[in-house]
Amino acid sequence: MADDIDAPAKGSGAWGQAVAAVALVAALGVGLWALGETSSSNSDLPPARCSDGEPEKTPGKAGKGVSGAQLCEALNRTDLAELLGTPGETAKTAGGSDGSVKFAGGKEVFNPSARVEFGTYTVTLSATYDRFPVAGSAAFLGKGARQQTVLGRPAVVYSDRTISISFRLDGSDTDSGPGVPA
Repeated sequence: MADDIDAPAKGSGAWGQAVAAVALVAALGVGLWALGETSSSNSDLPPARCSDGEPEKTPGKAGKGVSGAQLCEALNRTDLAELLGTPGETAKTAGGSDGSVKFAGGKEVFNPSARVEFGTYTVTLSATYDRFPVAGSAAFLGKGARQQTVLGRPAVVYSDRTISISFRLDGSDTDSGPGVPA
């Protein structure tokens, strides 16, 4: 008696599977295309913004020094990646710091700095008020340091590799190797 009923077979046939496969491939293609459009539009993003913090201390004598925020604004240029030889790269982080060193005699030396970090480079700009001439500091930084004039002022430019260290707090999976140039 069950043989007399014309019920459709359960499951889809070969045509149904073929249509589902074509639809799946088309959906994956559209998804990958949309992902490519999103990542290419991210390359047009402006560089990271400097934090808007107020300077903690006034370096040097009042009105004669710069703050870390001012150094960050000067360093964080839209064409910095191009100047570094990596056009199209976007700054990940940018910030300034108003640090100082206090000596035992009570003398405090201000050294504000700015830092802009890319995926391949980290650029640091610092000012110091220690009364040592910039011309003499090239010798302390090694043979790769070179003296230049930047914006009419003496400067020392150098680049060095960093080290990359990664570890887990439980003590497993430690690794070290070369880092990015700084």
